[in-house]
Amino acid sequence: VTKLGHNSHENHYNGLFIELSAIGSGGFGTVYKVKHRIDEHIYAVKRVQIKDFSEEYIQRVYKEVRNLGAVRSEYCVQYYHSWPEDKRLYIQMEFCSQNLRNILKVKPQVFGRQLGEAMDCVDKD
Repeated sequence: VTKLGHNSHENHYNGLFIELSAIGSGGFGTVYKVKHRIDEHIYAVKRVQIKDFSEEYIQRVYKEVRNLGAVRSEYCVQYYHSWPEDKRLYIQMEFCSQNLRNILKVKPQVFGRQLGEAMDCVDKD
């Protein structure tokens, strides 16, 4: 195990995953669609650039990871693993092929409704 900011002899991320594409990015990092080199499953890996090495910042980042690990629901993205490497934190998660924006866009066709028409209790489930 390496500490944040220290190089390891082997790059764990590149050793285990083939990066397929960037999924999205935000203020906290970039998420990539990756393929595991051994099990060949598709995952999402969030790569967070550590810009501030203060204890307070590191603890805030680790708290977010602990919160991800604590959530166990079929309605939330599944957290698998995380590790620090080369001034970055990597967070391995379940890959979801759809997002809320895509689902809302296709909802009218799936439920036979007009765009903008309110959902009923069946649609919400």
